[in-house]
Amino acid sequence: MRSTIGPMTWAGSSPSSRARRRAGSPAPIVQLNLQPGELVKVKSHDEGLATVTANNFNRGLHFDVEMIPFCGRTFRERQTISKFLDEKTGRMKTLKTPAVILENVWCNSLYSHCKLHGPRSIYIWWREVWLERVETPRQVERTSAADRALT
Repeated sequence: MRSTIGPMTWAGSSPSSRARRRAGSPAPIVQLNLQPGELVKVKSHDEGLATVTANNFNRGLHFDVEMIPFCGRTFRERQTISKFLDEKTGRMKTLKTPAVILENVWCNSLYSHCKLHGPRSIYIWWREVWLERVETPRQVERTSAADRALT
């Protein structure tokens, strides 16, 4: 069975139907220690699903259908989130595992039936396990020069 929503297609009725992490297995953690301005590539949809529970969570953060259009694309990190204000309670909360916000990546409310036409355009929070660092030519050049100096 294939479901089509807008311009995007995936097998099954939702991303959660394909989550591949076994129940009870620990959620993977990747620490890239990203800094604002660094380039990152969002891993594929399948790679993301390999890190989440059947309910699409990785350490409390949801891998949402709205994230799928960004998979496989490259963005700059905007900021790392370790604390946030809980809108329901008004209290400051601390994340045990930080999340990352990417520049120009927000929820467009295009594919979620409960978020249709959401006016807020909220930034999507990413786990570093869903991202991979992209080396810029300058970083590669610096690494090569450092390697040459050692020989």
